[in-house]
Amino acid sequence: AASLLASCAAVPSGPPSMSLLHSDVSGLVKVQAPRNRHQWEAPGSSALRGFSALQLTHVEVDFSGPDPGPLAAIDTARIESTLRTRVEARLREVGIRLAPGAAPGVVQMRMRLAGLRYGDPVRGGTGETLRRQIRLQTLGIEGIFRDSETGEVLAVVLTRPRGATSVAERWSEMEDVLDLFARNFAREVAAERNRVD
Repeated sequence: AASLLASCAAVPSGPPSMSLLHSDVSGLVKVQAPRNRHQWEAPGSSALRGFSALQLTHVEVDFSGPDPGPLAAIDTARIESTLRTRVEARLREVGIRLAPGAAPGVVQMRMRLAGLRYGDPVRGGTGETLRRQIRLQTLGIEGIFRDSETGEVLAVVLTRPRGATSVAERWSEMEDVLDLFARNFAREVAAERNRVD
């Protein structure tokens, strides 16, 4: 699978399209961020630096483009479950403690994978071949971070994972891509937590 991923074109570099942003960032301030993401923070907040734990409250997947019917619901549920599992594992790997609920120093995180599109039907596949290609060129990950006790939005991040393939035709490829997204996102969260201004 790794050689197949390497042989495919990569997702473009740079930040994802602002059209993928669903959060209201009007009360937040846009801050300087690495070139693969947009980031907004509550004025005067430094809660993403030095928090004690994260609570992953929700993982959501939004497909763009035409709805292929029941296929979308099946794929969405599977992608959401896999992404959540991978994100939790990768956050632990980078030293971020996961909390079961609200507490002082705990930041709630909601994730949204947006911009996935269905492509052509996959021909001649067997077993774990997807029925239709899943195109990844236009995707982005939106992370919404809230104070777990007050519910106040602390930060919103819209990022494009680096180094991903542009099309998945087998579930194993999609799993590899989701794991790559999870690893990249966890590293970004850990880097932000440890950043010194």
